[in-house]
Amino acid sequence: MENKPILECVVITTTSQEISTGKLNLLINFLCEEPRNSLDLIIFVNNNFYDKLKINRIFSSNFNKVTIVNLNIHPSDDIYVRQITKKVEYVPKYGLVNGPNTMFFEIIKYCKHYDTIILLEYDCIVEKYFTLKCKDYVNSNPPFLISGSKYLGGVSLDKKINDHLNGVAFYRTGSEELQNIIEDFRIFLIYKVKHTLLNYVAYDVGLCDFIKKNYHYLIDNGLYRTTDLIVNYSLESDKFTPINSIRIKHPNCAIIHKKL
Repeated sequence: MENKPILECVVITTTSQEISTGKLNLLINFLCEEPRNSLDLIIFVNNNFYDKLKINRIFSSNFNKVTIVNLNIHPSDDIYVRQITKKVEYVPKYGLVNGPNTMFFEIIKYCKHYDTIILLEYDCIVEKYFTLKCKDYVNSNPPFLISGSKYLGGVSLDKKINDHLNGVAFYRTGSEELQNIIEDFRIFLIYKVKHTLLNYVAYDVGLCDFIKKNYHYLIDNGLYRTTDLIVNYSLESDKFTPINSIRIKHPNCAIIHKKL
C-alpha cells in the first residue's frame, strides 16, 4: 500500500440535461460559497448540448483550477434504462446503465494523476466547509482505496445490494492498485454483459459484488469502507425526507446525497 492519501480534486459527474434544466445550480451555489482552497474542480459532462451560461459562475469559485470535460458519449450509448418495458434491440458494452458506467470508468482513468478525489453528483448537498472536512478525513485516517456510504434511507434493499457503497465517494485514483482493480472490473463487466443476461448493473453495485468475489481483502483491510462524512438517501422515495432530520441523525455528515 502506498503512502497516506491526499485529497486533491473535487469531481462532479453530470449530464447536459441536468445543467440546462438548472438541476446542477444548487450544487454550484454550494461550491461557490466554499472558502479558498487548493483543490482542483472537474465537471464531467456526457456531451456538449448544454447552456454554457448555466455553469459560468463555477469559474468564479475558490478552487485552484476549474475544468470541464466533455466525454462526448454517442447518443445510442448514452442510456440509463430504469425500467425495461419492452424488448431491447441494442445493449451497449456496459449494459443498460451504459451512460453512468461509461462516465465512471472515464473519470477514474482521467483522474489517475490525482492522489484522491471526491466524486459528487448533481443531487448532492454539501455542508459549509465540506472541502476542509473532506481533506481532514482523507489526510488524517488510515489509508483506503474507496470510502463512501451505504444506503441509509427508508427503503429495505435486497440483501444482494444493501452493502454496496454508493458512487458518491472518495476514490484513491492515484493508486495503481485501484486503477488495476477498476480496469479488471471494467473488462469483467463487458464480458458479463456480452455473454450473460447481466445487462442492468450500475457501476457501484457491480463493483461491490466484484470486490467481494475477487478482492475481498479490500473489505477485510478497510480499504473499501464507509465514512460518516457521506450519507446516502439517494432513492426517489427519500425525496421528501427533511434535510434537517438527516443532519440530526448524521451530525458528522459533510455530503448528503439525496433526490431534490
